[in-house]
Amino acid sequence: MDRIFPFSSLPPELQLDVFECMDRATLHSTVQVNQRWHNLSACMLWSYPSARRVAALTLIQPLERRQYYASKIRVLRIREPKHCSAFNGLVFSSLRDLGLSSDIREPGSRFSIQAGSYSYFQAKLQAISVEHCIMHQNALSQIKSHCASITKIELCHAVRQFDDDVFAEFIQSLPCLRDFTLGNESTTTTIDSLFKITADTLAPRIERLCLPCLTGSVEPEGFRKFMASCKSLNISASTTQKRADIKDYCLGNYWRMFCTSTL
Repeated sequence: MDRIFPFSSLPPELQLDVFECMDRATLHSTVQVNQRWHNLSACMLWSYPSARRVAALTLIQPLERRQYYASKIRVLRIREPKHCSAFNGLVFSSLRDLGLSSDIREPGSRFSIQAGSYSYFQAKLQAISVEHCIMHQNALSQIKSHCASITKIELCHAVRQFDDDVFAEFIQSLPCLRDFTLGNESTTTTIDSLFKITADTLAPRIERLCLPCLTGSVEPEGFRKFMASCKSLNISASTTQKRADIKDYCLGNYWRMFCTSTL
């Protein structure tokens, strides 16, 4: 005979699983039932809010209430620097995935990412995506010291205020990194520096590498080492010869390769 368990007797993680199956309309109702259901509903409603919505909240809510909602956010995408002031003084204790991007069509709209400027770089953060932003060297130090659980980094068309060797050493220092995208007009110098410094440390850990803006031909030996355990490679190769070179470098490895021509 089936047993019936009161919802309140279920472990917290199972209760949360139930609320994850609800649509937003239902969650707006359950948030009003009691304190426990309010907290569970808020975890879902605020797990991935729009930055514009959070910014608007600062106009009507005191700091304590804003902090309550900030603690529920798991995914945050900010596309306008003007919204950043909405997050001053808040702690994003549940944040897992952060995306910062700029609209380069608007003069002066680029994010300038520096140490101490943002409170998003916290211990539970697992993924960072930066696009069309100015990234300073001291921000790398802050990520390194505060975000040891990073598994994924995407750096696309960013203005990097640091040398290739500094960047390679930073990438090497992230013990959990498995997924890496560098779409910042990846020149031969940048990639060769990355392969040279990280071949014996990062290479055994990396599972997915994406170089969508690769220019030039990378040094083959470093490339082979880096691909030893890589399961997925995404490269935009500009010439037929370059695509052939890449295939020669990688013979014998068991991973999927996506190679497209930019011509």
